[in-house]
Amino acid sequence: LAALGSALVGRMVKCHIHELVDGKVKATEMVPIPGQAGKGKSGKGKTQALQRVQGKVNSFNPDTRLGTATCLEKAEEVTFFDLKNLQLSEGAEVSFLLKMLADGSAQGMDLCLGDPDATAELVSLRDGTTITATVKSFNDTRGFGFLKIPGANMDLYFHGRDMDEASQGLLMLVGAAGLANCNATCRVEARADGRWNGRNVSLLEAGVQMMDGMKMAGMIRYFYDHKGFGFINVTGNPIDIYFQGRDVGPDAQMRCEEMGAVGTVVWFTVYAQTDSRWQAKDIVLAGDGSSPGGLTAEMLGGKGWGK
Repeated sequence: LAALGSALVGRMVKCHIHELVDGKVKATEMVPIPGQAGKGKSGKGKTQALQRVQGKVNSFNPDTRLGTATCLEKAEEVTFFDLKNLQLSEGAEVSFLLKMLADGSAQGMDLCLGDPDATAELVSLRDGTTITATVKSFNDTRGFGFLKIPGANMDLYFHGRDMDEASQGLLMLVGAAGLANCNATCRVEARADGRWNGRNVSLLEAGVQMMDGMKMAGMIRYFYDHKGFGFINVTGNPIDIYFQGRDVGPDAQMRCEEMGAVGTVVWFTVYAQTDSRWQAKDIVLAGDGSSPGGLTAEMLGGKGWGK
């Protein structure tokens, strides 16, 4: 899943089917069938098949890597997040997988410049530019780590003090091991010895910028057992995110039953709702469910509810 991402859409799989108490069905233990792809259809209870379309960039912020584009085929404005460090500017021709969200808005995924089948060039780092990367490793004892840059032949060093406040909160929440493979934006700085440092590191999983289908980490702040729902606090966002008990995985459920739900650290996927709010689903335990940095629910600041 980490390697293919949205490329999994349309893949044929083998799986076990379970009927739930509410009459719905759930698939588990999914295994892709090599060499086979399905057509997939959007609709209730079915995966939305994503179509690659052409478009032009309307706006782009090189610091956040967020932008908007016009879909040429459907005349819709699409929001996107650049994960590939593309050289984007207003009017640039791009292609992307078009995903329709529950609120009727559109999101572009797997953005490419021009021909998506063209061979990607090796990334050349430039001093002062903002790029996207993934965390390769972080040494909590020594306080530094390395970022892996797509298309580059080197890793980028960064220090814990170069992470923004939300990202440092995420480190306290999930620990050094939990940062592995997290997505990041950072500013590239050239060193006198010819090496490179990453500055102003911001981890997407901290939740400062939220997009539909994004993986995040947080701590269960409230859970109303008699009503079957609760709220998850994330370090980088001013709202607590609504979730339903039925979306909590078995490992997290067991931990909540044994030690109480409040204060449990989890990973989850956030989804946009039709009323411009957010909901957490696919909730699984982060590590053993405790915060390596000693965070507790009582230490969390006051926030609004974003169900």
